[in-house]
Order: sequence, then C-alpha cells, then structure tokens
Amino acid sequence: MSQDSSTAPIERATPEDLRERAALDRSTKLPVLFFLTSGLVWLLISCVLGLLASIKLHTPGFLDIGLLSGINWGRLQPAYFNALVYGWCFQAAMAVGLWMMARLCRQPLKNPLTLVVAGHFWNLGVTIGVLQILTGGQAPGDLLEFGRTAWLMLFASFALIVVWQVLMFASRPKGADYVTQLYIIGACFWFPWLFLTANVFTSPQTASGLHAAMTSAWYANGVLFLFLVPMAVGTATYLIPKIVGRPLHSYPLAIAGFWSLALFGGWTGLQKLIGGPLPTWMPAVSSAAQVLLLIPVLCVAANHFMTVRDRHDLVQTSPTLRFIFAGAVFYVISHVVAAFLALSPGLTQYTAAWDGLRFMLVYSYFSMTMFGAIYFILPRLTGCEWLSPGMIRVHFWANIYGGSPIGVFLIIGGIFQGNAMNVWSNGFGALTDMLHGAYIGATLGWVFVLAANLVFFFHFILIALRLGRRSERATLLTSAADHGPASVMITKGAEA
Repeated sequence: MSQDSSTAPIERATPEDLRERAALDRSTKLPVLFFLTSGLVWLLISCVLGLLASIKLHTPGFLDIGLLSGINWGRLQPAYFNALVYGWCFQAAMAVGLWMMARLCRQPLKNPLTLVVAGHFWNLGVTIGVLQILTGGQAPGDLLEFGRTAWLMLFASFALIVVWQVLMFASRPKGADYVTQLYIIGACFWFPWLFLTANVFTSPQTASGLHAAMTSAWYANGVLFLFLVPMAVGTATYLIPKIVGRPLHSYPLAIAGFWSLALFGGWTGLQKLIGGPLPTWMPAVSSAAQVLLLIPVLCVAANHFMTVRDRHDLVQTSPTLRFIFAGAVFYVISHVVAAFLALSPGLTQYTAAWDGLRFMLVYSYFSMTMFGAIYFILPRLTGCEWLSPGMIRVHFWANIYGGSPIGVFLIIGGIFQGNAMNVWSNGFGALTDMLHGAYIGATLGWVFVLAANLVFFFHFILIALRLGRRSERATLLTSAADHGPASVMITKGAEA
C-alpha cells in the first residue's frame, strides 16, 4: 500500500467534495441505520441479561418463580455476552465499517437492500442462538454456545455483508489508501477464518474434549483481538484526524501497529489452559503473544496522542472525541491487565478476573469507541444534529461510572479469589462470601450502564426519525467559542 493519504495536509472541502460525500452517505444510509438500530436493541437486551446475571451472583434466588426458575446464572451469563458481542458489537462494527469504507474508497454502495436482508438473517441467527442458551440448549465453548443452525446463518450473513466492503476496497481510486482500510479489511477476513475454523473443530463429529477446549479459548481471544480491536482502532484512526483537523501523526507508526496486531493477535488464548493436558509450550507461547500485544498498543496510543497534541481541549467540546478518548484509555488499561493476567495465569485461572477483562475490552473500549463514531456519523446520514448536549453527557458519565466498576470490581475480585483458591482450607462458601461486595458493586454498575443506554437509544431514535435540530453547527458539549480556532473542524461538521 502506498503512503497513507491521511498524512497529507488537510484542505478545505470544495463544493464537489461535499456533494460526493453526501451521495456516499445516501448510498449507505439504509443499511447503516438498520445495523445501528438493531444493534442498539441487542445492546439493551444484553444489558438486561447482564444485570440479571450479576444479581444472580450475590442473590441466587432472585426471580426463582415458575418458569423463570430455570433461568440461572449459567444461562444468563453466556446469553448476555453472546447478545452483547454478536447482537451489538458486530452490527455496530459492520455499520461503522461500511460507512467509513464508502467514504475512504469514494465508492457508493451499489445494493443496500442486500445488506438489509443479510442483516435480518444475522439478527434471526442471534435470536435463535440466545434463545437456545436461555432454554439450556447451548453448545460448549466460549462465544461458541450457538447451535449449528444459528452459526451457519451468522456465517452466511456476515459473508454477504462484508463482501461489499471488500468490493469497495478493490474498486477504490488510485491514491485512496488509508490505514483504517487495512484494519477493516483485516477484520473482515480474520473473523470468517476464526469463526469457520472454531465451529468446525468444536463440532461433536470432529473434536475431542481437549481440542474443543483449545479451539474455544483460541477463538474467544481471536474475536476480541482480531475483530473488535482492529475495528475500534481503525475507527479511532479515521475520526481523530477528522475532529482535530490535522493529518495522522505517523503513517509508519500506524503500519507498525497494524502488522504487530496481525502478527500476535492470533496466538493468544491458550494461557487460560495452563496446567491442562496439553504441551506446556502452547500456553507459554500464548502468554508471550499476549504480552507482545503491548507493541501495537504503544504504537496506536503514541500515534493518536501525537495527532491530538496541543488540542486536547477538544475532548471537552466534541462528543465523538470524548467517547474515543475514554475508549483509548481503556484500550491501554485492558491490554496492560491482559498482559498481567497472561504472566500469572495460574493466579486468576477460573476466576472472575477474565470476565472483568472481557467486559473492559468489549464494552469500556470497543463500545465507547462505537458510541463516539455514532455521534459523528448519524447527523451526516439524517441531516439533523443531536438534540441535547445534556443527554450526551448523561450517556457518557453514566457509562464511565457504571462500566468502569464492572470491569474493575471483577478483575480485582478475581485476583483475590485466585489467591484464596490456593489456600486448601478455604471452602467454596468462603470464596463466594469473599466476592459478595465485588458482585454487588458490579450490579450497581450494570444499573448505570442500562440507564445510560436507555437514554442513548431514546436520543438515537429521535435523530433517526429526523426529529433533531436543523442546524449547520454540530452539537457540542461546551461552547465552541471557549476553545478558539481549534474548534473549526467540529463546528463545521458537514465538511468532515
């Protein structure tokens, strides 16, 4: 790939540029709005399921009445996480990736109805899979609990959706080369490889118990580090220069971040199986790869920080930049925690720490980045601005005060739990009592997260129905006049 065009000086958009961008937005509007709307519905469903699963940890008898008595933590936990990942995260990634790819490749979407049809089948597959889990029919394996019908439907739907992004990339004009395209295309190819391999090798006809456990651990980490992380990094890499009005700091640094993620991301996962009946070099290699994933983290963090240098005040003004900044903080924290857990897998094995780490990656990092992208994209699709800066602030701070404790309490509680498990005299009841406070704190966090996303969904629906403000100026969290010339790019959002 040639030198990234984003490192060239950013020039003021011409009327022809604005008309081209408007045409590109119109071509992607229907599928992007569909994926975002259905994804947000699944986000709310996953929040309800996650709240119930958290309550079950400290109050097991909650809702044990009638038909609901069979809905225990063992069903609620995988149902919530699968709904969060496949229902919300994947659809948000497909929507944002599709919009960015059309913009970057300057190629309109030729057949939007195909993506909407595929999206309906994707949602049907997720629905079937979640219902299978809640009724006790889930398959074994982390993020592989869906049955054959559901996973075949998901695989076919994903292929129909991403093929259009690949075609856009293949048809891009000369010079339209960006690092974000690499992250999107990489994720589009990595996930089908992960998904098909994992489901084939964990099927009852082909896998032994050991092979299924190894494949499941490899797949679960692969989804995090080879699909969700690259999509979020690519999104931030595209939007940060747009907001601050300057090119990406370093193209070589961005390329180094991408290829180091591609090199090490697929080797992680088996560190969670240390002590199992498999060669000791396997978890050792996975632990080393998890630590080496700090290399792309440092590359991405340094590149983004240098791009925003001297303009960090825009975090107080731009909703998009505020959410992406928060996600970037959790991006670094989650990978540092993952490296620590990889270096001491025996300490936190079979504890709540891994659940906390997964939540931090999936929600505090990925979802916060997607929220920032939605705040940027939706006004360009609907032609109207967000109604209330106050509702945006509520959405942000409720997620910070709610999402942070969920991950932090579970990680810290898991570390204490691991230490206690190594004391032979501690019974199971003592371990449960030790984590009682952490589980209550996580439950309170879920209440905040659910409230935050109810507010966001209401705000989103108003804008999707074109009930927002008719204004040429973006919705800012503070007055643009307070931040001087640096605010130009976000106050004239139609040109971005």
